[in-house]
Amino acid sequence: MRVLVALVAVSSVALAGAAGATPPAAGTLPTAGPVTLLAADGALAAAVVAGDGHSRCTQVVLWRPGSKPVTVTTQVGCGQGGPLEGVDGLALGGNRVLWEETNGGNNLELVVNTATARKPKPVDVSYVENGNGAAGDPGGDYTGTLYADGPLLVFASWTQCDPYTAQGAGYARPCEKGRPAYYNGVLHRVVGGKDTVLLRGDDLLFPDWVDGGRILVHNGSKLTLLRTTGETLRTFDVGIDVEKAVFQGSRLVVLRSATLDVYDTTTGARTHSYPLISTKRRLVDLQGGIAVLVVGRAVRLIQVDTGRGATFLPGGGTVQAQLEPTGLFTSSARGLAFVPMARVLARFR
Repeated sequence: MRVLVALVAVSSVALAGAAGATPPAAGTLPTAGPVTLLAADGALAAAVVAGDGHSRCTQVVLWRPGSKPVTVTTQVGCGQGGPLEGVDGLALGGNRVLWEETNGGNNLELVVNTATARKPKPVDVSYVENGNGAAGDPGGDYTGTLYADGPLLVFASWTQCDPYTAQGAGYARPCEKGRPAYYNGVLHRVVGGKDTVLLRGDDLLFPDWVDGGRILVHNGSKLTLLRTTGETLRTFDVGIDVEKAVFQGSRLVVLRSATLDVYDTTTGARTHSYPLISTKRRLVDLQGGIAVLVVGRAVRLIQVDTGRGATFLPGGGTVQAQLEPTGLFTSSARGLAFVPMARVLARFR
């Protein structure tokens, strides 16, 4: 696949400088299968490695470059269940990893699990189910949107109304005109491996990012920045065309289909807006003023205060990326790789 020379239309010379270059030498970790999800916190990374559908179950691999990895074995991906098996969420905070397994038959089962490198045996945090399996009924209970940073690990739960209650399904209350489709919204925090309720309210369903003891919640056209107590720090009216939002310190970065916008979290003002060329991309991280986007098989780093950019090419397969103060973690068909921060910053010079 041809790697795009630039993601941002402005400052195209600065942004295109490193495109097509080979990443510098980095620590690597081959994995037993393809990496489907990647999270990192500090010097530690967590990766979901898909099972082979037979004897090897899906794994959550905890890796600190220079150290032997720790493998956590899940209950999915090894031929014990059906097509609903999978892992659809991953978060890492401190030494604790959080992930969500999916399984079931007529019903879709969602199980949030946790483990640490010292205690790699999975522990159930939450279990819910709904009719969105073979039954084809979206009504019922859900969990998802797992995020973490340091000691703050969060996820959401909610109930979706049942459009088929009149036919006797009864997974949730009937869907009715004038009533929200989603209700019983709860924002959960995992403390010491146990589930605690942080906030309740249908307008607080989906956390979008966490950092530095704060939580960003996305609800319709608004982004709300919360303390861990649930107190609102600031609300941003960003419109409905937001694809993803991340924040760190005083910077909030919002990805839209045509722009990458930067806001000041202390004032709420938009400070920069960079036009984007038309292509599919994912905003996956923000660290030290550098936004991390994945475009096809390329990892694009953009300094949000200047628009300068650098490109890394991890290799074939589905690419994941996370940027920490220690450096850049990436995944490819070959496994995991790590580039120290000094080498990352050198690419901008």
